[in-house]
Amino acid sequence: MRLIAAGPQLKSSKRLYSLDALRGIAALSIIFWHWQHMFFNAGLGKIVYVRSAQPLYPFLRYLYHYGDRAVTLFFVISGFVFYWLYAESIGARTVSPRAFVSLRISRLFPLHVLTFALVIGLQAVYSGPAHVLFVYPRHDLLLAVKTLLGVASWLPNSISGFNGPFWSVSIELLLYLIFFLTCRFVSASLGFALVMVFLGLALHHLHPELSQGLKGFFMGGVAYHVFCWIRTRGNALAWVVGSGLGTLAGWVALAWLAPVLHMDLYPPEPIFAGAVVFAVLAEHRFPTFRTGLSVLGDISYSVYLLHFPLQLVFVLVNRALGGQPEIFYQTWTLLLFLAVLVPLAFLSYHGFELPALRFLRGRLERPKVPASAGLAGVPVLTDNS
Repeated sequence: MRLIAAGPQLKSSKRLYSLDALRGIAALSIIFWHWQHMFFNAGLGKIVYVRSAQPLYPFLRYLYHYGDRAVTLFFVISGFVFYWLYAESIGARTVSPRAFVSLRISRLFPLHVLTFALVIGLQAVYSGPAHVLFVYPRHDLLLAVKTLLGVASWLPNSISGFNGPFWSVSIELLLYLIFFLTCRFVSASLGFALVMVFLGLALHHLHPELSQGLKGFFMGGVAYHVFCWIRTRGNALAWVVGSGLGTLAGWVALAWLAPVLHMDLYPPEPIFAGAVVFAVLAEHRFPTFRTGLSVLGDISYSVYLLHFPLQLVFVLVNRALGGQPEIFYQTWTLLLFLAVLVPLAFLSYHGFELPALRFLRGRLERPKVPASAGLAGVPVLTDNS
């Protein structure tokens, strides 16, 4: 997420290292949640495993149980960033619909199309004469068309197929459309962001996936407005400490109290929004802030879309060698998987996604966002965003 600052309080070249770190952590959290895929039983057509026997369980217990909540963190970060980048510019009509769409297509679709094709090929090898597909059983033509177009999860009761984790990207594409339309024709205010959060709550039973996306994305918008308000209050260090302590208390409640009290509906969105506000406040208060995890931000999308095809590869290799699924309970198999996935994601990002992005943006309309667009400090995306 490379940013060019438009306000005096930011350097002329700026990158939100803190949010990059959070995105990287979220992407890796999904890997541990999906490690259960490795124990898919083709004969039974379902996952059969002992959760507590998974690699490094005492240290990764929370991620094995609740790592799927990292998807909500993705939504919150996206909401914050899109409000920061686009909300006022869209309302002022300085970003055209075509430019907005071209930015999203050029960033998201090249790797999506590649992994879609990879999964089809790998599933053909996996299924064999039995025609049993790994984890995600639906691979019909209609779903293939909807998946390629990125709309497979837009309607209620959608079934994941092909590269299953793409469901959340499909929801995010719908959120981009909703965000653009509401900013252009309704409002980008704090009040309306809260209205959309409550709309997400209301849709919980009708469309759980969209509900999750709306709550997370527009809670990110709420976080953006809170951040803007805090920046006008002064005493930045006190706000950093206060928001940090509040976020820490929320994480403790989310990680320990909620499972103990069986609070399955414990809402993570406010805690994630607080973490985003704290991270950005800390980075603005300490401009030299750096974290080694921020490098994972660039490859978070690669990690997310590549991990399922790589799981298929590992399962196929294990089957060819005559191994049993129990091998994936071993710590070394998890470490080997990560040792392959992370470099592969770097290679994908630098060797495929960026060249494809630049190729597509060279042929699509460039966004026309003036350097002064938005509130003070609002950044503008560069080619890598």
